[in-house]
Amino acid sequence: MTGSWLLAFLLAQATPQSAPANDWASYNRTPASDRFSPLTQITPENVSRLRQVCMYDSKEQVSFQTGPLVVNGVMYFTTDTMTYAIDAATCALKWRQRTPLKPTYLQVNRGVAYQNGRLFRGAGEGYLLALDAATGRTVWNVPLGQLQPGESAPMAPLAWNGLVFIGNAGGDSHSVTGRVLAIDQRDGRIVWTFEAVPDTGKIRDTWHNAPDVPPTGGAFWTSFALDTAQRVLYVPAGNPAPDFIPELRPGSNLLTNSVIALDVCYNVQQAPIASMKQMKPGDPWGGDVGGGFGTPDSASKAQGWITAVDADSGTVRWQVRTPRPLLAGITPTAGGVVFTGELSGDVIALNPQTGAVLWRQSTGNSIGGGVITYQVRGKQFVAVAAGMKSAIWPTVVQSNRIVVFGLP
Repeated sequence: MTGSWLLAFLLAQATPQSAPANDWASYNRTPASDRFSPLTQITPENVSRLRQVCMYDSKEQVSFQTGPLVVNGVMYFTTDTMTYAIDAATCALKWRQRTPLKPTYLQVNRGVAYQNGRLFRGAGEGYLLALDAATGRTVWNVPLGQLQPGESAPMAPLAWNGLVFIGNAGGDSHSVTGRVLAIDQRDGRIVWTFEAVPDTGKIRDTWHNAPDVPPTGGAFWTSFALDTAQRVLYVPAGNPAPDFIPELRPGSNLLTNSVIALDVCYNVQQAPIASMKQMKPGDPWGGDVGGGFGTPDSASKAQGWITAVDADSGTVRWQVRTPRPLLAGITPTAGGVVFTGELSGDVIALNPQTGAVLWRQSTGNSIGGGVITYQVRGKQFVAVAAGMKSAIWPTVVQSNRIVVFGLP
């Protein structure tokens, strides 16, 4: 089976929720997570002239999947145990700060959230930290509720209206289930919690496990999206577990494999569900089960796709095959260029109408994190998080680096 990664982006003019045009101030730029940049300096006509401007080498070798942020000319990014601030135009280090928590098993963190001069990131076995954005100093450090063995918090949080939204990961660990938390930015107090697999009620009744197989899964490892006008938070709950042995967990296993809409405007213990859509209820695994996680494709078959989908009709406009699975962020711009990166280490620019490759540049390090664009002192830049080390994906890694490109 050929591995694929479906990534859709808007081909027409986007209407992003309010965000400074020059900045990349959230994991997916806006609370709505559209990843659309209104910047226009880099175009199909001049994108081939992009050159490396600077590079920051962290000298770490971990699973570098961070989604960098840029706020007022400063770039913030993370590794599993470190948080960095660098000049977004020169890559000069401003500060770096190690978390007080031990490394996680997968050694991955996907970035920070920013609001009101503070950064928020997950770390360790299920903790949320607040840092002073100017200095890196830890302001507070709180656990995400009652932690269980195997939990972690690798997702990039979302910050809005004095709250931080984050979920726990570890849904493949025995008896760990997912939850979403809203946390007060001021002091780390938990405002509310949503349980993806509650202990009682109609949702729990969709699990028909044997007594010695507790419901497990529905965890959160990727960032959320927020409709700020309607005040609805969209959260993607992960797989049930064991993932590839469905006979151990009969039933539809709600609310795993679901996009869940949560009403965020209240101050009670448990978040109400506005709506939900399960992507693949009870989806069985038809392949060979090896240790509960399946047998991976060989490197020669482990390819991927970039797919352009009309956001109104769902019609596929074009597809581009990539030589390896695609994990990096995809960023369309008002300038008429789409940026992304490949596990081969190449950062590429595509024509949004046809998928034709307009520009390609090697970084020498596998790209499995953020690919962003922003403007500092009147000049547009493109930055990539390069150097993802993984025991799962076939990658080439010298070290975890931020590489910045710009026009001459």
